[in-house]
Amino acid sequence: MRVVFAGTPAVAIPALESILASPHELIGVITREDAPFGRHKRVTPSPVAVWAEDRGIEVARVNRLGPEEAELLAQWQADVGVIVAYGALVREPILSALPHGWLNLHFSHLPDLRGAAPVQNAILRGDTHIATSVFRLVAELDAGDVCDTRAHEISGDETSGEVLARLAVTGGQQLVSVLDAVESGVVSAAPQSGTRSHAPKLSAADGRLRTVNLTGQYDRFRATTPEPGAWVETDAGRLKLVRMRRGTPCPDLAPGTLQLREGELVMVFSEGTLACLRVVPAGKREMSGAEWFRGLRRDVVNIVDS
Repeated sequence: MRVVFAGTPAVAIPALESILASPHELIGVITREDAPFGRHKRVTPSPVAVWAEDRGIEVARVNRLGPEEAELLAQWQADVGVIVAYGALVREPILSALPHGWLNLHFSHLPDLRGAAPVQNAILRGDTHIATSVFRLVAELDAGDVCDTRAHEISGDETSGEVLARLAVTGGQQLVSVLDAVESGVVSAAPQSGTRSHAPKLSAADGRLRTVNLTGQYDRFRATTPEPGAWVETDAGRLKLVRMRRGTPCPDLAPGTLQLREGELVMVFSEGTLACLRVVPAGKREMSGAEWFRGLRRDVVNIVDS
């Protein structure tokens, strides 16, 4: 089939790779307009735009799909559309512009965790399992009939970035299986059933760690890494937390502090510790937690929870 793809961030690229490697024909890509990115806010094309242009695939940059894009789809003579993290709702006349409609890859067991950040919210609430769902796109957010759902485990140390990277690959393969079924006329889709929940985009404030509930704070670190980023406020300034792991109990260390233990910086809780392996102090480069702490020439750094 002739496939048009809509997506924007790097997590969409494995699906593109899977479609390109399949018998289906990837005829065009829709992505969001170039936008400021990075520390210096340089206007930068999306990862999907870069990937497609490197392979000579036609790219349409648009933040809102409307009648002009419907005309473009007619020119491309696409049979079906695929969406992975495009970043905007798709409405009429685009929804009805293709013979086989649109398929969306979503990273949850729908209708649980509808919305922009299902993996982050799943980890934040302590889930140990997640799913990838391919569903038919409708006007309501993430509400269409489901063609295929596959379950996956979340390990106790995986960050949201690591889980997404893994699911993006298997989800891309899953998408191709559904495209095959659509082409063969054997695809089936069932209405969503179960408890509905929402997965909003996380903000910078959601990344703040405090020294209550070690397991919950470690889940918060994992959920907000790499985006929007985990951090802690201390009496030595704000500290971004890039890489952490569960530490060993240190009953002799005061909870609510950052201290060195056996050459590692640890965040001390009443229940144990979290090792802060890589950090970014405000206005500085990334470094090891121990390097940052030694540079302060202090015995203890106090965490500010309020």
